[in-house]
Amino acid sequence: MADREQQALILRGPGGRFLPGQRPGPGRPKGTPNKFPARFLADAHAVWETHGRAALEKLAETDPAAYVHVMAAVAMHTRPRARPIYVDPEQDSMVIEDAPDSPGG
Repeated sequence: MADREQQALILRGPGGRFLPGQRPGPGRPKGTPNKFPARFLADAHAVWETHGRAALEKLAETDPAAYVHVMAAVAMHTRPRARPIYVDPEQDSMVIEDAPDSPGG
């Protein structure tokens, strides 16, 4: 067995899971985008460029429920995310920003 295979056997238990106390590798570097969504969006864009509005109109006519589902999903990802509102009891006012981690700061 190669050293790498032996190390994999030592670091992982049955089913390939990490054993207690073992840590996975460093993973993807910070800031590196996940390749699947990028490719998926590129493919979706290509389909949109080819079929565009006509595909949406056909979907709305043939399956209105699916059309509403698609529109809701797209709207969820295009609107800005809601930010928490912190109510400052001392000033009796609302501040639209990140709330503190714990009361009092």
